[in-house]
Amino acid sequence: MAVMANMIELRLKEEPRKWADIKDKKHLQGFVMSLFPPELRGYYHDGGRKLGRRIYREYMFSEPILRDDGFSLYLRVRDDDGPEVVDFARKKGVSAALVCKKINTEEILYSTLSPIFVRRTLPDGRKVYPLPGSGVWLHLVRKNLARKCRVFGVEGRKNAFIKVVRYWKSEHRYDNWVYPVWHGIFEVRAPLEVHRVIMQAGLGSRNAQGCGMVWPVGERKR
Repeated sequence: MAVMANMIELRLKEEPRKWADIKDKKHLQGFVMSLFPPELRGYYHDGGRKLGRRIYREYMFSEPILRDDGFSLYLRVRDDDGPEVVDFARKKGVSAALVCKKINTEEILYSTLSPIFVRRTLPDGRKVYPLPGSGVWLHLVRKNLARKCRVFGVEGRKNAFIKVVRYWKSEHRYDNWVYPVWHGIFEVRAPLEVHRVIMQAGLGSRNAQGCGMVWPVGERKR
């Protein structure tokens, strides 16, 4: 048994510095939303999978990645919508292609394409942002992943083991708010169905705001 990791690579050549220097992810989110065909845009903007009062949007995007001839942006949508989004982006003059990778092992190394957002609210209302690898950080990431597994109907959600290999701090700006976030390499040991959820819905929260998109870069070294 295997699962497929899928995402859309967008390549833009015009004004790469302008886009790569965007700090507020709300502007980048707006650009991403413009690439959805009109018949899909409403669902991705307002809809999603519901669990109680929470709504999990079914898209996420990476940070801009500079290249010699411009920059790349990676976008994750529902598998069935991928070809339609690619075609629409091409009609708008954006180079777009599906990127696929087969996963057939339960122990995977992931690298962040956008930083992971994790926050805890204390009883007195204060917000804290725990360090990756700490007990609180791991608990919150696993708890968030468990909810996503529930909303995607995946069993085995309690069997996910997450280990931080390395990390570095970044910042997430959205609508003039600034939050500490974390890039890194993370080892995950879990059933293949859980890996599918990670690739569909990311790690941590605020995924539709440009956080928590990860991509498999290798298998665990024994």
